[in-house]
Amino acid sequence: MKPTLNILIGVPGSGKSTVVNKIEQSWQHKKFIIICPDQIREDFCNGDRADQSKNGKVWSEAYACVKECMEEQVDIIFDSTMVNPSKRSKLIKMGQDAGYYIVAHVVEVSLELAKKQNAGRKWEVPEFVIDNMFKAFQFPSVDEGFDYIISYANKNEIK
Repeated sequence: MKPTLNILIGVPGSGKSTVVNKIEQSWQHKKFIIICPDQIREDFCNGDRADQSKNGKVWSEAYACVKECMEEQVDIIFDSTMVNPSKRSKLIKMGQDAGYYIVAHVVEVSLELAKKQNAGRKWEVPEFVIDNMFKAFQFPSVDEGFDYIISYANKNEIK
């Protein structure tokens, strides 16, 4: 069976981490790795997920982690916003080249709900960033290279 690259897609505050937690619970019997650029950023930037000064280093490390997992044929959950095809293309290409089954997990919520859920989080994202990502959001398509697309459009699905 082919390993799976699961790519989370959604604006900050949409509930991606909740989806990751649900996947984790349902995959207790599987070996998989969660790769989260925000966590890498926190490690590189003295605990500050908002620090964008080391973005190049953060993404290089994230892709290096993906490559290492793919060499071992480990299932991957990639937890990032990935709001449009240009953000997703490198990761999808890596998955295709490594023979992975590629699944999009799209977490769709209203702009209002994303901002509400963002407020009070440990690491709040500035509202203008959420606004910009919401405007840039493009629903994924199989034409991008996804084998399967799962949409969590109803907030009740991810509670």
